[in-house]
Amino acid sequence: QFDLLPANVTESLPIRGQVSDADVYGVIGTNISFHDRDAGYSVTQGDYFVIDSETIGADDGTWRFRLVEQTASALIVDISLPAMT
Repeated sequence: QFDLLPANVTESLPIRGQVSDADVYGVIGTNISFHDRDAGYSVTQGDYFVIDSETIGADDGTWRFRLVEQTASALIVDISLPAMT
């Protein structure tokens, strides 16, 4: 799951979506796999998200993008979206 969060979360609810939504997520490159003792992982090279920050009002540099793995509720990515001029 991904979340787009405004600076004032109490004023606006976060925008949420699923990574499986082809409108916001894409892949460049090929899949690679590796395994450790506890679990198997699939890592994709060149993952990217398309965010139309102007349309959603997230172009002022105060919004955050978070990527959460839902099964374990693990935060994978938490970054600030840059201001767009």
